[in-house]
Amino acid sequence: MAMAVFSPVLLIAGISLLVLGVLLWRWSSRYSIDLRGAALGTAYAAAKSGKMPGMPEGLRPHLDKVSAETTNMGRAKVVGGSVARHFLAKVAGWASMIGFLAGAALIALALLWK
Repeated sequence: MAMAVFSPVLLIAGISLLVLGVLLWRWSSRYSIDLRGAALGTAYAAAKSGKMPGMPEGLRPHLDKVSAETTNMGRAKVVGGSVARHFLAKVAGWASMIGFLAGAALIALALLWK
């Protein structure tokens, strides 16, 4: 039994939203800083070993960028850029989830709504 597409416009819009959701999700995962995971991982490692924890590996590249700057203004710009990218990545992550759900709903409507 073949499935009929009742609304090609909704199908194209749904597929477009799914693709947009994937692209936003990938960008979000690239620029998001996992502070919660780094803190929990460090706390667990410190509790397990009984020693003072070191710098989490996920934060090492950001600290290296800040340490490479020679002036306070340069360090502030690096930290500000990281914070801004992290905030935009969180917003893009939520937008990607909305894109996934809306795309799936539009595809379902295109296939089921007569």
